Amino acid sequence: MSTRYSVLGTRYSVLSRLFPFSPWRDEESVTWHKHWFLLVRGLAPPAIIWALAVAAWFASIIFGESGQFGSLPVILGWIVVASSPVCLLWALWSWDDWGNDIYRLDGERIYDIERLPLGLREQSKETLVTRVTDVSYVIPGPLASVLNFGDVVLRTPGESTEFVFRGIPRPREVQREIMDRLDEYRLKAEASTDQEIAAWLKAYHDVRAED
Repeated sequence: MSTRYSVLGTRYSVLSRLFPFSPWRDEESVTWHKHWFLLVRGLAPPAIIWALAVAAWFASIIFGESGQFGSLPVILGWIVVASSPVCLLWALWSWDDWGNDIYRLDGERIYDIERLPLGLREQSKETLVTRVTDVSYVIPGPLASVLNFGDVVLRTPGESTEFVFRGIPRPREVQREIMDRLDEYRLKAEASTDQEIAAWLKAYHDVRAED
């Protein structure tokens, strides 16, 4: 049996925890993460710095064979040794920071949670689904259009801040799913109201029939 974790009631596997490229779905809830391109963008700086240090080290060794650079390979070798754990920790930080930001829709509420690694900072917003009045999406540029990611904006009346699901995959589909869920809730609410009215009318007619 695979090990499982839980975030806000959602159950998911270790593999999906490490690579949350697809939405997590659990009964009536769905949780979205940011697009993998944002992870790559976060991992790029430490990877490039480490690769440049290694490339410079190997180049110095090659040229060092002809005696042009003296002790430069030794210096660059120590730079590679020192930079390796720093770049690794930087990459792990970027990976965890990317995976910690989640946007969730469940049976009654919408959650917007952004966390830094090691519990340094957490910002959480939530609202009732029934308070959402409009859902739109923004694709910020040609690259986002090609890779199919963008922001989904949820507006609620009377609240100081918007709910923005930033950089999530397939924003059109996310907008459509949220709108479908909102329509479903409204239909249920209308049906419940109609049932209450029918019950009151039936009780009224029963009382009149007894008189």
